Amino acid sequence: TTNIDMMGWTLLLATPKLEATIAILALFSKAILVSSLGSNVSSDPWRLKSITFKNQNIETAGLLSDFLLELGAASTSIVDHDRDTDMEKPIFGQHDDDRGLENGLHEKWQPFQIWHQSNVSAQFPASFDVTSIVESVRIAFDLAAAPRYEIEGVEDKDWVLHVQESWKPCVVADHLVLRFPWHTDSAVAEACQCAGVESISIPKRRQVLLQGGIAFGTGDHPTTRLCLNWVVETMDSIEKKRNEEEGDDEESKSKKLFLDYGAGSGVLGLAACAVASSDNFEAIGVEIDSDAILIADANAEANGLPMRSFLPKIDRSRLDDESLSVALRARSRMVLPEEFNAPVFDGCVANILAGPLCQLAPVIASHLKPGAPLGMSGVLQYLGDDVVAAYAPFFDDCHIESEEEGWVLVTGLRNENEVTKDLLA
Repeated sequence: TTNIDMMGWTLLLATPKLEATIAILALFSKAILVSSLGSNVSSDPWRLKSITFKNQNIETAGLLSDFLLELGAASTSIVDHDRDTDMEKPIFGQHDDDRGLENGLHEKWQPFQIWHQSNVSAQFPASFDVTSIVESVRIAFDLAAAPRYEIEGVEDKDWVLHVQESWKPCVVADHLVLRFPWHTDSAVAEACQCAGVESISIPKRRQVLLQGGIAFGTGDHPTTRLCLNWVVETMDSIEKKRNEEEGDDEESKSKKLFLDYGAGSGVLGLAACAVASSDNFEAIGVEIDSDAILIADANAEANGLPMRSFLPKIDRSRLDDESLSVALRARSRMVLPEEFNAPVFDGCVANILAGPLCQLAPVIASHLKPGAPLGMSGVLQYLGDDVVAAYAPFFDDCHIESEEEGWVLVTGLRNENEVTKDLLA
């Protein structure tokens, strides 16, 4: 039981949980802040100001972010306190040149949750009193003095429009256009003109409509562009191979399956569907983020393209606590059906990161038919050889095929080597 004096009020709390105490204090602080606004409300209540609390440790940064949201922040962010300095420490454990193959990429890959020292920023309406916010933080976190902080004004602009204007339609390999709901036909025509392509030559089926959302995959990042170009070229080779083996009769052709591993928004699998010349084709996405799966499925429905996305078969050792919780809750409706947990796919693209790609080599290989092509990115140039080494036992002609802005595309063809159960454990 704890007595807390807070801005003239006394709280009696009986909980051993720090998180619960913080949540209760946040609600109480918010009530005080709201009640104290009165005549202090800004003439422009939509204007924002940003408050940044410096050098928060790993135990408090996440809690502070949640606390500020409960106080009424419009948004919060956590960034590395040592960003852009010699002390900067990436949290994904794969960008350190000094870490060798044995001690780096092939360790059990698990991201850290947060940096050891972070800056926590929150954007509040201008009407909120900064002194009260800082005092609420001091009391809630039992600090001897007010924490160090900085205040900045937030530029008053239409941020939605600003972001939309920064995303132009993306033209891929003269065959495909990625567009967002706010892109007009004239914007698409202008993007095609800049790419040296006549927009009239790209049919609507090959103009893939994407939602702007939380899922990665808009065509703007070099790794996505590398994979998109590979997908367009690879679909041509898959279709040619099928025509050679099965003839030109569409009704008699076997169904082809394409795997998008780490699907995000579904952009790569949707691209494969869009450029497939046969209707007897389906893309399957695998993704550990259930929100991204919903976005990928919505994108597929909006485009009328045959793609479905799922969570991977649950392996507790490969998921952090949050992802495992989501996977277990969604198991009955979103986990990859058993029919796809087998070597049934005719091609695969994976745009993730070098670390998890190396760890997933046996898993991805186990899904592909012999001879199936694989394209991978999300790989920094100096890590390309490590990814090649991880996939060489399962893929012939495994090599770095192309590079863009420091990122590489690694490709190969699935060989006959069996993936044993112990490799999948």
